[in-house]
Amino acid sequence: MAALNDQWQAARQLRQSVVVKRREQVAAKLSTWQQERFVSGDLLRQKLAQTARTLQAETGQWLAQTTEQRAAQIPQMRQALLNFTEQLQAQAQRLLASYQADRHLKKITQRQHLSQERQELQDVVSELHLSFIQDLQVIQRQVWAMQQQVAVERAGYRQHQALIRASLWPELVHYLADLQTQVEATLTSLTEARQQAEVNCRRQRQQERLALSTRVDELFDRLNEFRQQLQVQRSQLTAQVWGTESPISNLPEAAQAVSKVAAKPDSQPSARLASPGARSTSSVNQPVAHPTTANSASTARPMPLARSSAVGSMPQTSGTTVATLTPPMAGPQTSAPSAPSSQVQPLEDVVYNYLHLANGAHLSEIESELGINRFQAVDALRALIQKNLIVKHDRTYRIQEEAVL
Repeated sequence: MAALNDQWQAARQLRQSVVVKRREQVAAKLSTWQQERFVSGDLLRQKLAQTARTLQAETGQWLAQTTEQRAAQIPQMRQALLNFTEQLQAQAQRLLASYQADRHLKKITQRQHLSQERQELQDVVSELHLSFIQDLQVIQRQVWAMQQQVAVERAGYRQHQALIRASLWPELVHYLADLQTQVEATLTSLTEARQQAEVNCRRQRQQERLALSTRVDELFDRLNEFRQQLQVQRSQLTAQVWGTESPISNLPEAAQAVSKVAAKPDSQPSARLASPGARSTSSVNQPVAHPTTANSASTARPMPLARSSAVGSMPQTSGTTVATLTPPMAGPQTSAPSAPSSQVQPLEDVVYNYLHLANGAHLSEIESELGINRFQAVDALRALIQKNLIVKHDRTYRIQEEAVL
């Protein structure tokens, strides 16, 4: 290892000595080249100075010779310019004289030609005027003859028209009388048919309303029975869970109001049965559009069916709600749990049934009869209006079918 280090050190010193020698050689060459460049620069400057002095002397001699030559040529050039100017003026005068002579000759010839053309045009115009007068006279004679012929034909046409009018007038009078009789008979039959159709449609609507009222009463009866069953089941479950018999809570105010309304308007269908006969005289002149209204009424009454389906699904919901009751934290002295929310009928159905049975009502009447606040009533009415089940007219909410009637 030491031998390798010594060998590397020796090689390093050799390389350094070689580099030093190369640097000395390069420095010597650079100094030699610089001295040679200085010497060549001095020689070049001397040559350039000598060349500049020689060029200045030659330029001065050339300028002096050129000035003398131009001074000698100036009089000759002036004389030549004067001679050229005189020749140019003479040529211009000769050209102007020839142009004026040609122009005068052309003017004379054009004037003669224009006078000839004017005379020819005057002759042609006079001939055309004469022919136009002759044609106008011929046309006037033809017009007079045609006027005479038209007058004769007009007189004959008027006589023929008078004869036709005299022959056709009795037939036209008879036809108009028959047509008026047919129109009156048709209008009478149409009026009777419309009245009969209106009576039939109203009778059908009354029957449908009676059927709907009966169906609603049946559904309310089933709902009351179902509520009683739920109350009994709740009391049994309360007794099983808490060990005490809790009193059965009363029905909600909205449900009691609906049951009261369902039991109250039994006399209203009979009143509505008599109303179509009173309205028949005032609606004779209206177009018959009741069948389509009946169809729309039949399609706009899905609420009782939805209510029946909701009633059918109530036991399962109430059962699951009661099964997940948790004991209160305060001990056995706390009150019994409240009735399940599924026992209460949906508020929209309650409002719809009330409007159907009451034949329309104001907002204050809905609040007072159903026992709900203003916000609940407004929300339910807005939802029913969006579903196109009821309409608002003069602050009175009615069912869509009654509003159309």
